[in-house]
Amino acid sequence: MIKPVRHNLSFLGLMLVVLFCSSPLQAQSMLTVRAPVSFEQALAEAEYRIAEHGYKVAHIQRCDGGLKDFGYKSDFYRILFFGKLDEVQQLSEKYPQLAPFLPLKMLVFAENDDTILVAVNPLNLANFIDDSQVHAQLNQWNEDIESIFTQMHQLKRLAE
Repeated sequence: MIKPVRHNLSFLGLMLVVLFCSSPLQAQSMLTVRAPVSFEQALAEAEYRIAEHGYKVAHIQRCDGGLKDFGYKSDFYRILFFGKLDEVQQLSEKYPQLAPFLPLKMLVFAENDDTILVAVNPLNLANFIDDSQVHAQLNQWNEDIESIFTQMHQLKRLAE
């Protein structure tokens, strides 16, 4: 049984903030969307949309083991690690302080008949670097994630 979104989202939002953000919370620090589709459809579609935007999914992490310790009883939690290898390598080499935040991450989890997707806004990393080219890169990543999320929100449920 999946718990209501208010419990999942608050726990998972807090988890992402602690894991990926060390700067103070800002109005748009987390990007979130509700996709009106099943978890399996949303996960496949997210992978497709990420690739469509020129990124590669490097890894899909199951989160159910760690969440089980917190009392959650679902296997419908995944983190997608994605990026463009050359961009991630260049930024990590030039600015090692960004390496813990790369590649980009997107949390995908089931909520009743819908799926929630959450990502840390890449613009948060601009607080660590004073470089206009890096800020432009972070802005592009933000725009791409927002575009992916817009497409995910517009999905139609497949006939079951």
